[in-house]
Amino acid sequence: MAQSTWRARRYVAAFMAALMALSMLALAPSSSAETPDNVTVKRLAGPDREGTARAIAEDVFDEAADALIARRDLEFDALAGSVLAGCVAGPVLLAQPEPPVHPDTMAALDALDTETVHLLGQEAALSPGVANAFAGAGYEVNRFGGEFREDTAQEISEAAAGICDVGETDEGRTAIIARRDVSADALSAAGIAYAGGFPVLLTAPQALAPQADEALDNLDIDHALILGGEVAISPATQAAIEAKGISTERLAGFAREDTAIAIADWAVENLGWDRSEIGLARRDVPFDAMTAGPYAGENQTPVLLTFSNQLHPNTEAYLEEHAGEITHLVIFGGPNAVSAAVESAAKAAAESVDEDAPLATFTAAPELRRVFVQQVFPTTVRLGFEFDQPVSSIGLDPDDFYINAWDGSWQSATQVIRDDGALDGSRNDVVRAVFPRTYSDHLTHKGNVVTGSSPAVWEDTTTASVVAGAVQALNDPTLENPEGSFGIQAVNLAPGVTQWPDLVQVTNFNTTNNTADFVFNAPAAPYQANANTNAGAFRLVLVGDTVRTEQELGQYEVRGTAVATTPDPNVLRVTFADPNHGPDFLTTALVNAVRRAHVMDGVWGDN
Repeated sequence: MAQSTWRARRYVAAFMAALMALSMLALAPSSSAETPDNVTVKRLAGPDREGTARAIAEDVFDEAADALIARRDLEFDALAGSVLAGCVAGPVLLAQPEPPVHPDTMAALDALDTETVHLLGQEAALSPGVANAFAGAGYEVNRFGGEFREDTAQEISEAAAGICDVGETDEGRTAIIARRDVSADALSAAGIAYAGGFPVLLTAPQALAPQADEALDNLDIDHALILGGEVAISPATQAAIEAKGISTERLAGFAREDTAIAIADWAVENLGWDRSEIGLARRDVPFDAMTAGPYAGENQTPVLLTFSNQLHPNTEAYLEEHAGEITHLVIFGGPNAVSAAVESAAKAAAESVDEDAPLATFTAAPELRRVFVQQVFPTTVRLGFEFDQPVSSIGLDPDDFYINAWDGSWQSATQVIRDDGALDGSRNDVVRAVFPRTYSDHLTHKGNVVTGSSPAVWEDTTTASVVAGAVQALNDPTLENPEGSFGIQAVNLAPGVTQWPDLVQVTNFNTTNNTADFVFNAPAAPYQANANTNAGAFRLVLVGDTVRTEQELGQYEVRGTAVATTPDPNVLRVTFADPNHGPDFLTTALVNAVRRAHVMDGVWGDN
């Protein structure tokens, strides 16, 4: 297989791998495949979380005789209240623990001609003064609350069952089991609780809460939807539910974004929802989106999660996968919750080319589509490297597959095989790679290896990479992949981000001077000398259908020959002319053939 002189270690995550190595540059011509109709974007937001709750309520309802009031900084009561909101067909609004009640909350109640407010939580959550403020404004006031959030969830669920029937699936009367101290999974499920009439019960991860245990009996539950993986809700807790004669179904993924996707797919398959509209909410601060359950339930809108300032790669991949189905996006919260950049990226993903259509914007060789976590073991982790076409099982080399940590550490795989459907059906487009959870080296500061220090571990991982020539096309072994990388989130670090300058854009192509500007997220000028020495690490990938070799430059890859600084310290100007190409090498036609840009390791020195 083709070998790269730069593959001695691994690719730096310097091409913002969460953006799929800039696989679609803005200058690239459009595909010949048809794209979906223009996706519209709606943002439901106010100046603060109360304003956002009002915006959501008034978008969903013209009038609502009943409304739920939750404490503005305790999301669990609001999320558990989703089933009650569905029963009374009312919004969830917010209040602070003590009066006065926020003007936007009062304005929403007035606009919706509300008659009754249901306070969620005991008096420590919403004080008697708050109750009196609503009563004084002419509203009937009810309260559902217990000593702990588990008690409140139980009381809400049992009250809802007295108003409307407990929701049923094919397995019978169904409840949702969510973790008591991390709300992201429950946030994604609030819409199905509202629409389906499914009680939301809270529990600690390691043991079934007595309140949830009792509610399962009182509500005569037959089936439980468990939200999150075994860290969120342990096997022991699941076993305790099953010991009651209740069947269970776990909706989970490796990260909360994956769990949100699992919930979305479940709603499509079991509730008859579609993906014409997708909601987006911030993954780590729930307050803007914790009142979105009524919107999601009324509109049958799955809610996905993302970083605030960067579209999560798994969410992006899901939007791309279902691009032909999505016509609307709704964002819960203002730009501080979900940034304008994320909005643009989500819209672009939802408008992307149907993945089953001809991919005219890629090379004919296998292209890395995504990297996903298959399973995490005590000492190893197994990743799936998914390509855009079937690949051969011949010649796979563990040294061609890498993971990269935020600090610059790298680790090659210990075993690679083509998946061949062992996990999830016929997947001859996936290479399964096994990595140790502890890296073999550790770079603690800008490439300085500190011996004796603790090595990087799986939780530090932000990127997975594959070298050029790592795989062959199944139907044509002469077609070998170009370099590729993808941002992954092992735990909490943002995908694709390192301590080094990370590439975010390539722009300003100059066909007269044969240059292009590589734009980074941090000053790269201090590393210009090393970058110039390693100019060949700056590469453009072109559309093509010929075999890529190290000698035949300009077929799949064009390599830099010189690197200079610019007035902007975050921008390096790369020259692509050399004696083999001549002064007019970077022609307009060649620029229009560029599909990707990336920077390989070694460009900053010992990185």
